[in-house]
Amino acid sequence: MIHLLEDYRLQVAELTVRLVLWDRGSIDATLYLRLASTRGAGWESLGERLNDPEIRFLACQNDGEIELVHLDSIAYVEAPGRLPEITQREQVGALRHPADVILRCGQRLTGEFLSIMPPGRLRLSDLLNAGEERFYLFPEGQVTRYIHRDAISRVVPGEDDPYAS
Repeated sequence: MIHLLEDYRLQVAELTVRLVLWDRGSIDATLYLRLASTRGAGWESLGERLNDPEIRFLACQNDGEIELVHLDSIAYVEAPGRLPEITQREQVGALRHPADVILRCGQRLTGEFLSIMPPGRLRLSDLLNAGEERFYLFPEGQVTRYIHRDAISRVVPGEDDPYAS
């Protein structure tokens, strides 16, 4: 759940997440999303924060202390519920690629890649090879996940994905 904080210097939104690290450890953390989004009006999305090319360290609060976590140490980020970016992508016709993802640490995640790709680039392999996103949106039910592209070892496309190859 997102909570708003007001400060005389800065307005941010808090988002509680679980950061799962490459070594399978995890950190329950609160992230701070900026007031201004690159998409226009509204709060910055979790995906915008994770895929911002200027960010290498993610500022978060863990057990009451501020920490800076290097993005390349995170295998995936998990937020409870359906974050607004899922609905936003669905409204513009995002493609769904159901899949099982096997991470380099051996963990297996089930869900679906939810992506917006240019015309003619509809295959799951196009998404995975595009190189534009550091973290892929991969929701499952009432959980929103962003998987770090470099944490992925293998992807097994769902049988009902017409763009699996």
